[in-house]
Amino acid sequence: MVSSILPTCVDVSEFQGDISWAQAEDGLWMAILRVQDGTYADAKLARNVEWCEKLGIPYYCYGFYRNGGAVEANRLASRYKATGGKQCRGFVVDTEVSGYSKANLRSAFAALRQAMPDGKHGHYIANHLFGEYGGEKYGEDWRWVPVYGANDGYAHSAPSHPCDLWQFTSAGKVPGISGDVDCNAIISSDKDVAWFTGGTPPPQQKPSSPAGDVEQFDLTLEDYELVAKVMIDPSCTNDVRRAALGSRFDEIQALINHILSASTTTLAKEVYAGRYGNDPVRSQALGPRDDEVQAKVNELYYGGSSISAKTYVVKSGDTLSGIAARYGTTYQKLAEKNGIADPNKIYPGQKIVI
Repeated sequence: MVSSILPTCVDVSEFQGDISWAQAEDGLWMAILRVQDGTYADAKLARNVEWCEKLGIPYYCYGFYRNGGAVEANRLASRYKATGGKQCRGFVVDTEVSGYSKANLRSAFAALRQAMPDGKHGHYIANHLFGEYGGEKYGEDWRWVPVYGANDGYAHSAPSHPCDLWQFTSAGKVPGISGDVDCNAIISSDKDVAWFTGGTPPPQQKPSSPAGDVEQFDLTLEDYELVAKVMIDPSCTNDVRRAALGSRFDEIQALINHILSASTTTLAKEVYAGRYGNDPVRSQALGPRDDEVQAKVNELYYGGSSISAKTYVVKSGDTLSGIAARYGTTYQKLAEKNGIADPNKIYPGQKIVI
């Protein structure tokens, strides 16, 4: 048995909460950051990208794959680009569900190659599905397989299937990351740490929009937060925002005008493509169009069904425990359902799913 000696490679998502990357840095040689699960955007992606780049931690970005082919792959690339990140080494398709189209997988990797031509793109294949997906290549540069054994935080028997990266536990411990975390080791015959992390980060190429007819604005999530502030602050009149935005006024105002005047279908496609990020920024940026746009998203992409879960918009002075008591539940359940790492930190305008 080989101890999971640091430094290691971790793969993380919003489930790890707000990682203390400065504390974790010495324990890592690489990180793999979740971008999405199908259409769902990971709430911590922008934060994780920002810190990895700030500290120089090499990283890749992955998406849990839902058989969406090139559309899903382009969404992954678009969401990464929206963070403003520049140093991603490559994208990873995470295949953990049986019965998916192999043609769609090939299309997904072709789209990722177009979005990042010089990236080193990987394919995560669940160990029990290797017989289904592992018999052919789809355009990936490396493969990643999980085999845990006792799953006690240590590396036991490596996968019998040929792969380059081995996810050897989901119960790893790394300073700065609360709770358990997935840890990984290289077992490739021809790839080492330098292969995965070395060299200049690949240049980023603007991916095509998965929505097809979405107007392009070359803005970051921080810009959308600025749009959200303008939308919800009644004192932010035209003259006030012009003085505050300076040289950015025309650019930001153009996006606000677009939100207020574009068709509901266009805005719904942009939301589905991940342009406006997650709530509360998304709903605030859409302002008075939020309800109609969300209804159109449900109609176009979810079979016309509406979101059945009750939601509560946090007001100043609210606490999670108080909201829970109001709806006959517990703050622990609300925190888990809404991905809230610290139940003491909620903010006005945040939407809580009950």
